[in-house]
Amino acid sequence: MDIDILNKGLSFILAQVSQLSEVLIDLRMFVRSISLKLFFNKDNVSGSSTHDSFSFKRKSTFTPVLHPFLECFIKACERDFYSYYLDTRHKTLFFNTSKEEWASIHTLLNNAGLVIKPADKGGG
Repeated sequence: MDIDILNKGLSFILAQVSQLSEVLIDLRMFVRSISLKLFFNKDNVSGSSTHDSFSFKRKSTFTPVLHPFLECFIKACERDFYSYYLDTRHKTLFFNTSKEEWASIHTLLNNAGLVIKPADKGGG
């Protein structure tokens, strides 16, 4: 079975189950970036400011007041995410490997005779 999993090739990626908390954090980060673009686009700021000359600065935690459309967008997305995760929580999750292939992957990972290295992407 080890050969079968290795024959899937280098482009094979195991299916991953996302967590609701990660999805909600990503949603909030996405909405914050849109909100910042909307807020600062009103000022028509272009070019470099005097603050760009500093090499080290703290990341901003500023979040402008949300536009009403963005608030509706967040609520709709959160409602959909919660309903999706609550509906699929008790269902059987489908992976792109069988139980035997999953066991084979763990056997290969725990084999001290194998050295698994990150792929060399040819970047230098």
